[in-house]
Amino acid sequence: MLLLDNISIPILFAIGLTVAMTLVAIWTWFYHDEKHRDLDSWIEYGYSRDTLRHVLIYYRSMGISMLVFYVLFVVSCLLLQAQGLAIFVDGQKQSVAAGPISTAFFALDLVLRGGFFDIME
Repeated sequence: MLLLDNISIPILFAIGLTVAMTLVAIWTWFYHDEKHRDLDSWIEYGYSRDTLRHVLIYYRSMGISMLVFYVLFVVSCLLLQAQGLAIFVDGQKQSVAAGPISTAFFALDLVLRGGFFDIME
């Protein structure tokens, strides 16, 4: 408990978010693979209304989870910067403070890379 006394709330939030993202990534890794096999087998039999409904529900849930973690990641970065921690650096390795828009674009870049990787898969 003594260890947690010296840790600030933004750092605890970042650690909690890291654990949550790791658990969701592990769950998604196995569930996503299984769901893709199911979707492939359903589509082999044709594009029925029920098949399309399953596909839309699945990708809607994936999109919502990406959006939630996107917002939480941006908030976490902004809280850490407000505390004075250096998150971003320039080409000369000097600390750079990023505002909400810059941080949001940084996080959007990370999310889109993950999304495009999934599409390309």
